[in-house]
Amino acid sequence: MARSEWKAFFRQDWRFESGQHKPGFKNNKSGNQKMKATDKNIGRLVVGFILACALTSNLLAQSTATNGPNTGLTAAQQAAAEAAQLQALMQATAQALAQAQAAHPARTASAAGQNAGQQSLIVGGQSEFSEDYAPWVLQDIPMSNGSQLTADALLVQSQNELLIMSTNIAALQAEQQAAVSNLLLGQTIQIPQAWTNVDGSLLFFDHINADGSPAIKMTYNLESARTVGAQKLWPGGSSGFSITGSNVLLAEWDGGDVRTNHQEFTNGFRVSLIDGPTAYGVADHSTHVAGTMTAYGVNGTAIGFANRALLEEGYYRNDVTEMPIQAATKYVRESNHSYGYTAGWSGLINVSGTNYYFWAGNSTNTGQSWIFGFYDGPGAATNDSIIYKAQTYLPVVAAGNANGYPAPASQPVKHVELINGVYYFTTFVHPANGTNGFNTLTAYACSKNDLVVGAVNPNTNGYSGTNTTAIGYFSSLGPTADGRIKPDVVADGVNVFSTVAESTSAYTNMTGTSMAAPAVTGSLGLLTSLYQELYSTNAPLLSSSNAPLASTLRGLLIHTADQLGTNIGPSYTYGWGLIDPVAAATLITTNYASHSVAFIKEVRLNNGDFIQFPVVLTNNKPFKATITWSDPPGTPTPWALNPTNHMLVNDLDLRVIAPSGTTNFPWVLNPNLPANVATTGDNNLDNVEQVSIPNPTSGTYIVRVTNKGTLVDDLGQTNSQALSILLSGNIAQPPTLPKIASLNAYTVSNTVAVKWATDVGRVYRVQANSNLKTTNWLYSTGELSATKTNTAVVLPIVSATNQFYRVVQVR
Repeated sequence: MARSEWKAFFRQDWRFESGQHKPGFKNNKSGNQKMKATDKNIGRLVVGFILACALTSNLLAQSTATNGPNTGLTAAQQAAAEAAQLQALMQATAQALAQAQAAHPARTASAAGQNAGQQSLIVGGQSEFSEDYAPWVLQDIPMSNGSQLTADALLVQSQNELLIMSTNIAALQAEQQAAVSNLLLGQTIQIPQAWTNVDGSLLFFDHINADGSPAIKMTYNLESARTVGAQKLWPGGSSGFSITGSNVLLAEWDGGDVRTNHQEFTNGFRVSLIDGPTAYGVADHSTHVAGTMTAYGVNGTAIGFANRALLEEGYYRNDVTEMPIQAATKYVRESNHSYGYTAGWSGLINVSGTNYYFWAGNSTNTGQSWIFGFYDGPGAATNDSIIYKAQTYLPVVAAGNANGYPAPASQPVKHVELINGVYYFTTFVHPANGTNGFNTLTAYACSKNDLVVGAVNPNTNGYSGTNTTAIGYFSSLGPTADGRIKPDVVADGVNVFSTVAESTSAYTNMTGTSMAAPAVTGSLGLLTSLYQELYSTNAPLLSSSNAPLASTLRGLLIHTADQLGTNIGPSYTYGWGLIDPVAAATLITTNYASHSVAFIKEVRLNNGDFIQFPVVLTNNKPFKATITWSDPPGTPTPWALNPTNHMLVNDLDLRVIAPSGTTNFPWVLNPNLPANVATTGDNNLDNVEQVSIPNPTSGTYIVRVTNKGTLVDDLGQTNSQALSILLSGNIAQPPTLPKIASLNAYTVSNTVAVKWATDVGRVYRVQANSNLKTTNWLYSTGELSATKTNTAVVLPIVSATNQFYRVVQVR
């Protein structure tokens, strides 16, 4: 054993509860053998010598485990909560492990033994277990094949499932494309499958909607870095970060090829085409978007956000087929999607040399288009499924420009519309898109797990207050049909100067949410690059590849966004506000400097468990806590206008409890009154929740995350839920050395209970060794994501001779 490892050991003598020191022990009345640590030498147990030790990557860290959870509850409430937790732990463990065993009958005996031991332990020694361990127990749930859970195993599982998903989606897309071809055959008004609208937007017949109408993809184009302050992150910038994205691979799907030999893309060395040169040729839109993300800066006015990053671009017809492959095999972390689906009034279309209004929807309903706000299967649910499977891949989606396509000034007016599967000229009357501008999002922008971006006007002076800028007149607004907050954030999308495809040195200004989205994608590329620069290995994340969860990246921009508009809190106009890449980068670096994951935590929440930890706040220093998670895909309803069925699957709840016992609730919006100011309460719609305390009193507050109902995965089976927790305004505390605090041996169940101090957001494993003369330390658990300030596990006693234990802080 290495000398540094021995430093982490501590020697303990085990005594009975009575305090009488004995070299051996006998059973007490409850059938368990109680051991308490002192500062003396190792004592002898029936099973042999048991040595408790700890191993951490930072051996100099000093911390002391707390004696119990500070819940802010009365004694009676705490007792009731512990009793309820005991029952929930028994039920959740039995359910999760039985499910794994049913799927894989050959799962490991140790996992089965742990489950049986846990039940016997609770029954046989409930009072002792309830007092010393129940508040801290973390179930060691195995993989579905019975093996120990590790990030590496989850990565392999994710990669395999993504590749299978891609194959399945490709088969569905082939069927859909055949259906589209059949629809377009013999039309009275000839419209090609892909065409360019009068305003320059690129359109493509993608698939057939549930009502038989075609779903048409459309690019969203009608001084960006300075509006959000990203230039401060570049070399020479005032923030001192000096990030260029040189170690990041971004992806883009768009309505044509990027001109890869443009001078801003280093003569084709940094931008490549996933599909090779397509029949649609190079396009201004895709080249403009690529430049906003990655332009080198040959023309300094057009320099991209992640201006040294690599970029792969594909045709938007193939997006949901190729996204899983890029995430699984190329480890793409962010991709840009500056397009979406048409709905309602969609601009002008040229037919035989004459321009006509174009209305996209089902003419059997002459009112509003049902596509607005609707959570559909091919777009929203598929997107959510890909993100949920991948976990560390985040698509960035333009909100849309539906408010830039007004209804005709007077109606009836001759326009093009689909009637019973055939495009005709008609004079049907339809209202303006949405409701007073709200509820104008479609498909991808109605997803839960991606990052949806609205567009604001430019301000080259950067953020200076809530009136710094205003929403672009064209930008689509929330809510979704079920009331969720979208867009998530906003960025400059007006008169953005970037590369175009006319030549290798061509540039122009473009406007639209298509231009706002790549500003966000490029900013995320910089933040991903920063993570990789700070953490060469073992970043405090759930992933073992130093890649933050998609929910962490989404949460970073939401948590640090600057408020816009007159209303405090989120809105259906600006989402959570104007992105602030410098504030996001600062949060990453302060979290790194804390060594205790004080500000950014990734946690795996098991069904039946909850997350709880203290934060120390200072008088009148604003505090903010945000949770985000990639939710399993929802179940789309039959097509209808504004169905209110909730698409949220796993409903997590964030609360912050003050020293006085006052509970602070997250922001909520009222979808029935979309212009109203946000209030606080129980949010049962969104997979992001934020609690803001603008003027706290000094003291220790409790951050608590629970869930309603049963946590499930994308197959509807009981499972854990990964989430991200972001904090600001709290005082960082010293890191906690994962020193084992106590052991209990239970003869009635032949198990050992182990407890040690933890930092919430860290990942640990327990190891065992029967002979300290060897380095044969074997893992007794899979990876355990700490949910509280102490963690306890129950292990089967697998050796009749000496057994030694230690805890390893994995990440």
